[in-house]
Amino acid sequence: MRMKVLYQDQRFRAGASQISERGFTILGVFEPMSGLTSIMAELSTVGHIVYCADTMAEALAHARHLPDLVVVDLTLQGSPSPVIEALRRLSPPARLVPVLASAPMTTDHDSLIDAVLPDLADLAAVMAAIVAWSPVGLLAGITRLAEVFGAGEINALAGRFQMQLVDAVAALDTTPDRSAAHRIAGIAGTLGFARLGQSWLAVSEGDGTMCEAARREARVAIYTLARAAHARGVY
Repeated sequence: MRMKVLYQDQRFRAGASQISERGFTILGVFEPMSGLTSIMAELSTVGHIVYCADTMAEALAHARHLPDLVVVDLTLQGSPSPVIEALRRLSPPARLVPVLASAPMTTDHDSLIDAVLPDLADLAAVMAAIVAWSPVGLLAGITRLAEVFGAGEINALAGRFQMQLVDAVAALDTTPDRSAAHRIAGIAGTLGFARLGQSWLAVSEGDGTMCEAARREARVAIYTLARAAHARGVY
């Protein structure tokens, strides 16, 4: 099944994720018999922009156009996945794209994927898990601040914040630094990253159950900020 997406649209090349108020772009990588086929079709009917690739060449070609999210089915191909490894070898910001996988991964892939999807038989759960990674509207706060204080200053602040997020996500794999998490929450609030700020504030208050949400929101922000910097010619 093919669901054509207009990746040539300059809004995607600019990393803006603005096709609609609710939809975002998803690259699905899976074989024709995959359980992801119906899930991707359903996502496309509710406003999301979906492209499906079943070869390495197709997957990498479309990943270079910077979709919001990549979903890979390992149920049939197994692990390790050469597609995921190849994605992470792309030039930035493409290699920073959040990647979800539909099967349990080996330890070797822990640093290559961002989350494992629920059982593909549970359509509602899988849909919810994917949509949670939407970056639509994430840069609205930064855009407003840039209009008031100037793009140079705000973009520099956003760039520093992106680097802080990278370090903060790495720290989640050990013992979260609650003081650092509180700083992340404060900056996120200033820049208009509401979900990011809420999740990291919870981590700063010792709520370990929010670590995965904090990781997800940070990864979405890291990639979205990197795409915006790419549009400005930073990468």
